[in-house]
Amino acid sequence: IFFRHMRRWLWLVLLALTSPCASAEPRAGETAEALLPQLHRIIEYATKGPGQGRAYRRAAEFADRYGHRISGSENLERSIDGFREILEAQGLEDIHHEPANISHWVRNDESATLLEPLIGGVKKQLPMKSFGMSKPTPPEGIEAEVLVVKDWEELVQRQSEVPGKIVVFAFPWEGYAIGVKYRGNSHKAVARFGGVASLIRSLGGFSLASPHTGNIGTAPSITDPALPAALHGDYTNQSVPTAGIAVEDAEMLARMAKRGQKIRIRLFMSCQTFPLSPSRNTIASFKGSTTPDEVVLVSGHIDSWDVGQGAMDDAGPLLVGLEAVSILQDLGLQSRRTVRFVTFVDEEIGGHGGVQYFKDHSDEVDKMVLVMELDNGIWDVQGINLAASDKAVAALRDTTTALTSINASRIVLRGNTSGLNGLGVDVSRWTRAGVPTLSLSQFARRSYYGPTDEDGMPDWEGKPPPQHFQGDYFFYHHTDADTMSVLDPDQMDRAAAVVASYVYVAANLKQPLPRGPFVPNGVIGLEKASDAATCSDGQQNGDETGVDCGGSCPACGLFNFEAQISMTAQAFREQEDKYRTAVAESLAIFTRRVVVAAVKEIQTTTTARFQVQAVAVLIDTDVKMSFVPETFTEASLNAKLAAQGLPQAQFTRLPALKKRQEGQGGQRGQGRNGEGCNESVPSPSPSSASAFSWRLDLSVWLLGGLLLIAGLAGAAVGAACTTSGGCLCWRQQPAGRPSAPKAESYDKMSPNRERERAASSSNSLTVI
Repeated sequence: IFFRHMRRWLWLVLLALTSPCASAEPRAGETAEALLPQLHRIIEYATKGPGQGRAYRRAAEFADRYGHRISGSENLERSIDGFREILEAQGLEDIHHEPANISHWVRNDESATLLEPLIGGVKKQLPMKSFGMSKPTPPEGIEAEVLVVKDWEELVQRQSEVPGKIVVFAFPWEGYAIGVKYRGNSHKAVARFGGVASLIRSLGGFSLASPHTGNIGTAPSITDPALPAALHGDYTNQSVPTAGIAVEDAEMLARMAKRGQKIRIRLFMSCQTFPLSPSRNTIASFKGSTTPDEVVLVSGHIDSWDVGQGAMDDAGPLLVGLEAVSILQDLGLQSRRTVRFVTFVDEEIGGHGGVQYFKDHSDEVDKMVLVMELDNGIWDVQGINLAASDKAVAALRDTTTALTSINASRIVLRGNTSGLNGLGVDVSRWTRAGVPTLSLSQFARRSYYGPTDEDGMPDWEGKPPPQHFQGDYFFYHHTDADTMSVLDPDQMDRAAAVVASYVYVAANLKQPLPRGPFVPNGVIGLEKASDAATCSDGQQNGDETGVDCGGSCPACGLFNFEAQISMTAQAFREQEDKYRTAVAESLAIFTRRVVVAAVKEIQTTTTARFQVQAVAVLIDTDVKMSFVPETFTEASLNAKLAAQGLPQAQFTRLPALKKRQEGQGGQRGQGRNGEGCNESVPSPSPSSASAFSWRLDLSVWLLGGLLLIAGLAGAAVGAACTTSGGCLCWRQQPAGRPSAPKAESYDKMSPNRERERAASSSNSLTVI
């Protein structure tokens, strides 16, 4: 304990000695570029300094103490009081509550029992969750035959079969934006056709008997053009009980229906809807020094569904927002404008907290510089989603220069109407009023369920998949599995660093972010590219959401997905003799998705020799190994490379488990997470050597006088591995590519994750 605290105090002393004097009070005429020294301090403090792990610890203590916090419950009110104590302990200013009347819905007892076609009198309990604001079944429940449909069109086609039946929607998972339409509208459509209840497949790509809940909304009509016209119209007083069932049960019922078997279910729901209940939004501030009436707003919501701990949605992101404000305060980074932290209530059911806050503060629209809501995940944050004018985007653009050090430099532009929907329910009215709006852009792991090629690689056919990459978030979203176990301390630190960086820049620019029409949907890559091809209507960009792209923003360095593919593919064609180098250089600018798509585009005009090299370089250059499925092994790729007489791939980021399964030798030791490390790493071919540079992420750990000094000797390209309480490896990094964050345990669900992370924090060399 003594040495742990000694390390923290030493860090603060060194920080004070090396910090520029200008950090306390920003100079007049600041730009994002001028603020880079402070941004580097923010990132260091959050990811390696005293802020490391604090957001996770705070969130865990809060979630473990209060559990789930559904609107209208006494526990929500207790948690609001408890959160105020956290704000007071941090020393924020002007902490107060503002009243808001919120939704009040109670689940009570519920069950779904499969009666037929099981034989021998066997009955199967189907895990289920009533949807918020659903009506209950009669007290005796409902026992009825089941009709299974795969989509809206089949429901319309078979509407004559609906009367008296429970309708099960067993639709394929194509993303939340599509699936949520069933949750919000199925109860109305089934009621119109004479059904007695609606059960829908849970909104996620994966389930362990973990049904999802969620709100059905209160809209009295169906007008969505994505739904068949036959369903459009007024549905006042037309509704049936509705709930979610587990993915595997929906698929089972679909199989039974396909066989022509008669299906019968008994459904019981005793949920209740009450009048609005009094509650409170909570507000705290970090007052500005120059123009305190101008505000940068950071927010999240404190309520959750009555399942799990409400950790991922939204205690974790909420505490990340608080951590961002805390970092600025701890470092003494005075802001020109006021930074306001708002904790909303009732986001999940009725959204009344956000509505009330906008009503109470609508006179501040002109003074609101930037608003952000943290409510869409904090896993492997790649950057931000942003709705802003072209000049505002350009003003924030240089912030990404600092964030490349933690691989969080992506800016996903969400200016189209479809893009605005993902920026936050509680701040949506500010967004529609023209206030620049920001949220975090995460990268979901282990989540591809689309088609693959012969090597098991995602087969995009030159296009981004709709939302197949939303995986992990919707595995747990609104389920009993939403607990602290799904969050990661290091990733929360990175998220806090991103939020704090953008908050600090927005709060200290000489002029407020310029207003104007929002830049249409698009993506800004890792490097500036003001001369890149611009978007045109109807094209797709490289965002995970696959939203439409239109318009242009040369000042933003806007990259269009199709343009990137075309440019990259052409570069590959022109450099067949240096194909591997070309791919590596492209990865320094474009996303991995673009490069893979470009390789797909030129399959008909290049040989297998060049295609397999591209995949090898993707492996060599440490680009999001989470894209590589478990079936794609080192042996299978290297066999193809050997057949073409090509150098072997390095695979330094693959889990060592794969190497052990394949009997790979040459290991020198075991890392702290049980993963091995190659004793030597093959040098790249001469043609690719220029595309790589040494990556060194070195920190010093002082423990009772022990000093570990690691050095790199010589200019020759090679690799060294040594053991210091674990297996530490030097790795090559492609030129122009930012350093990756330190490697994480691949066992994200390990109960020992905190201990493993603490044990490995004594140095910052990558643990392989």
